[in-house]
Amino acid sequence: GSNRRMVYRTAQGQPPFGGGTAKMYGSNKIPAFLSVEGSEDTGIEMLFFWNTKKELTGCVLNVACPSQVRESARYLSSDYWGKVRMEMKKRHGKKVFVLPWCGAAGDQSPHVQYRKGAEARMRKLRGDLAADEVIARRIVKAVDIALPAVKKDIRTEVPFDHHVETLKLPRRLVTRSEKEWAQAKVGSVLAKAADKRTSAEESHRRWNQHVLDRFNEQKTHPKFEMELHVLRLGDVAVATNPFELFLDFGMRMKTRCKAPQTFIVQLACSSGWYLPTLKAANGGGYSAIIQSNLVGPEGG
Repeated sequence: GSNRRMVYRTAQGQPPFGGGTAKMYGSNKIPAFLSVEGSEDTGIEMLFFWNTKKELTGCVLNVACPSQVRESARYLSSDYWGKVRMEMKKRHGKKVFVLPWCGAAGDQSPHVQYRKGAEARMRKLRGDLAADEVIARRIVKAVDIALPAVKKDIRTEVPFDHHVETLKLPRRLVTRSEKEWAQAKVGSVLAKAADKRTSAEESHRRWNQHVLDRFNEQKTHPKFEMELHVLRLGDVAVATNPFELFLDFGMRMKTRCKAPQTFIVQLACSSGWYLPTLKAANGGGYSAIIQSNLVGPEGG
């Protein structure tokens, strides 16, 4: 995955998606561009399962990259994971099951953010490969590299534990100025007759109405309750969260965890929207503004 938030010297665009010094999918070809906002994690966490004959039956593949190559398409798609499954069955047998887990990837994208021309040229030279096919081949190639090694360490008895807890995280509170801005936007849409509103206007009305509802509720409901699952399976730790969690938080969990290998699973059990870092919240832009966040950086 690639970090999809660009940082600039000056504010870019207009609220709600613009108005700050950061922007999701912003241009990095303009003079005001400073840097990519955050990190990228190109690693793949893998967990393999075998039968009593030591034949591979399935695997968990955990990547910090959402399956959104075809995010703008208007049809159902398994995206690059569908291609991964097909390639795995081709190389390792039709009975091999692939369970994909998305890691902390709220600020990540499968779309290349720079070097776009070179990537497109290489795909063409390789036979007009689609972007999801390229990603799938990279993932399966990583599996092929790992398999000979992990076959030497198949374990039939491992410690297992499953802990479930409800965490109460501080909500990102709506400020009075944010409330007034949202109120003005809702009012401008409601001023139009219902049959004259576009679907985009109605969508933005609901988006901003939710900000108003939160402002009225936050004094009595200042906490967001999230269902946490933590598992131990041998040397592996697994931790879930309901957010589109920015990568830095996932990295902190992995580095602080005592397990040799840690799997982070986002968008599990519910949807808590985006959870941005402090740097992202200060920069603004979609995914790091009040309309995008139920929980702020403190909750991360």
